[in-house]
Amino acid sequence: MNIALKEAPLDDNEDEDPLISIPVYGRYFQKTNTIELPRSNGKWEGEQKWINETNLDRRYRIPAAFGTNIVQENQEEYMQECWEQAGEIREANENLRMSRTSNHVSANIKERHIDPLNDERFTLITHPFITII
Repeated sequence: MNIALKEAPLDDNEDEDPLISIPVYGRYFQKTNTIELPRSNGKWEGEQKWINETNLDRRYRIPAAFGTNIVQENQEEYMQECWEQAGEIREANENLRMSRTSNHVSANIKERHIDPLNDERFTLITHPFITII
């Protein structure tokens, strides 16, 4: 059974009463507002097991709230570290772009100037670069 959090209906003739609850921890990370009840054996199954346990079991909600408080207290420091990592990622991406460009240019030069050569011309041109041991 899934529990979907929704706002109270505007229509008084609504058959079902909505379940109104506190916010779902991890909803932005998991991109969901729905949590599942455990199976008949009392266990959750599937990839989102942790989000169900955290939100339905009070033993997990309290530590989750503490974790939220810690993140809120240190959010400026965490954001600074994220921006530093983002700068490193930008630099790495720029290096990758330059590497791809140089590979593309090299492939074009080879295709345009080296591939059309017959074996004798190729040997003549590359002879200065070949070392015989």
